[in-house]
This record gives sequence, structure tokens and C-alpha cells, in this order.
Amino acid sequence: MIVQRIALAAIAAAMLVAVAPEAKGAGGVVIMFCGVSVSTNAVLGQDLNCVGDGIVVNGMGITINLNGHTLAGDGGVSDNGVDNSGGFDKVTVKNGVVRNFQVGVYANNADHFSVSTVVASGIVFGFRLVGNSLSVASSNASGNSGNGIELVGNTASARSTIAVGNDASGIFLGGEGDKVTGVTVSGNGSNGLFGTADSVSVKSSTASGNGFSGIVLEGDAIQLKSNKTEANGFAIHDLSGMGISISAVSEPPKGKNVARGNDDPDQCQPAYLC
Repeated sequence: MIVQRIALAAIAAAMLVAVAPEAKGAGGVVIMFCGVSVSTNAVLGQDLNCVGDGIVVNGMGITINLNGHTLAGDGGVSDNGVDNSGGFDKVTVKNGVVRNFQVGVYANNADHFSVSTVVASGIVFGFRLVGNSLSVASSNASGNSGNGIELVGNTASARSTIAVGNDASGIFLGGEGDKVTGVTVSGNGSNGLFGTADSVSVKSSTASGNGFSGIVLEGDAIQLKSNKTEANGFAIHDLSGMGISISAVSEPPKGKNVARGNDDPDQCQPAYLC
């Protein structure tokens, strides 16, 4: 099963990078060494094998274009592929692969931080982002030993993104008003999508084959529409893994979805969601 997950993640990574646009070195300083601190737009000039951090963000409003290349670490427990621990706002990281770090792309208290067309595979946490108005789009966090994607902050979004074969959850949401559209969370060891916040929206997404439940959200005024959840909950096979499980204190969830073949025969909670 593990070999199958890694192979799937590798194939997905290759496909994603193949279709991502390349800057060909244009649009900023060219990065040729690991651990470089950047305060202006930057472009990765070659594949890098790093000891320590890959690229360190040191300015707001910049774009880091991995340019179709790979940032690889040595598995250091505190190392990040792209490190925005300084909390710089309005930063974009795009178009490449990060692997074998503690965190692929890390942002701490950084608002309007975005990741697009990036693959994070074979690390601990794929994308660990903290701040408001975060965005992950057209990316892939697969085959990691922790959560694939963590978005902790209000009005975050995940769009057209894959989180497959991670040992923990595929995607974790921790902010009010977060929106998920067109994502695939499959084969993760825990839940496919897990969140703890109000006014979360999940639409047109697929959660299948996850160890626990497909979509688990705790909060009020949650909206779910046109999601598909199948074959979740068989890690333990105790008839508890559901397709969709929503816990609300005051305002119940809304929407209509599909759930079938999950370990819990009730499929959805509340039942009217499916």
C-alpha cells in the first residue's frame, strides 16, 4: 500500500510539473544556491540538494518561481523548502517541486500568502501556512508523513488541488470562512478533509479511500455542495468511518452531496447532506 501511494504521488508530481509554465530565468534574481534569503522576485535556476532551508523569504509582495525545478532537503527536523517564518505578507510561491524537508512551504502569520502549481512530496508536512487569506491552487501534496496541507487562518482557499497518500489528513482547515473547491483528498491515513471553524464551504470535491472519514468539519454555518465521498473509514473497519461528518453547535450545515460505500452505513451526519 505504501509503495502504491509513493508511486501515485510521483506520477502526480511529474504530471503537474510537466504542465506548469516556466519563467526561463526571467522576472527576478536567479537562485543557484541553497539557503538564499530573497527580498525581491526570484527564480530558481537549477535543481538544488540542500542541507538546511532551501529558500528564505525576506520581503513582502514578492514572487518565488521555482521554474519547474526541485528543491530537495536532507530530512533535517527544522528545515523548510521555502521558509517564510518571518511572516512577510503577499508572497507567492509557484511552479516546482519540494521534497525531503520538515515542511515543503512554510508561512507563519503571513497574510495573502499563495502557493500555486507546486508539488510537495516525501516530506513531513507538505504546505503549512498560517495567516489570513491564504491560497493553495493547482498544487499537489502527496506521500507525506504528516498532513498534506494545513491552512490556519480566516478566508483561506484551496482550489483544484490534490492531497493523496499522506499518513495523517489530506487537508486541515483552521479558519472562519475557508473555501475549498475542486480538490481531491484520497488514500490519506486519517481524514481526507478536516476542519474546525465556522462558515466553511466545500464544493465539487472528492474524498475517497481515506483511513477515517472523508470530510469532517466542526463549526456552524457550513456549506457542502456536489461533493463525492466513497470507501472511507476502513483503516480500522469498526463501522465508524463516514463519508461526511459535520458537528454544529447552533447553525446546521447546508447542501447536497454523494456518499456511498463508506465504513459507517449511515454514510453522512446529518443524513440530509447526502
